[in-house]
Amino acid sequence: MEYRTKKEINRINHLAIPEHFMVNIQADNDVGQKLTEQQYKRLEYKLRIVENIAQELAARMLKGTLKYNTDDHSPAEWFSMMQDDQFDTINYTGLLKNKMKKGDE
Repeated sequence: MEYRTKKEINRINHLAIPEHFMVNIQADNDVGQKLTEQQYKRLEYKLRIVENIAQELAARMLKGTLKYNTDDHSPAEWFSMMQDDQFDTINYTGLLKNKMKKGDE
């Protein structure tokens, strides 16, 4: 595990935010011409969601770039890191479900 100073952590937290990334996804003219107005509006709404997800992904990529010294890991190391994240996700899901069950906001 790599440890960072408080100054480094603050730098990471300041830089690695979605708002620092600009993403613009649009359908090309071929797609736009073949959709009804309602379909196009629905697609536009969904593309804004994808843009937000892409911004979050980019922020997380920057966070990892600043936090870790390398991206050159063995497949076993990548798998282990991925598995750790999956277990965290399962834990967060359980905690959120419990919070919602209690009626807390």
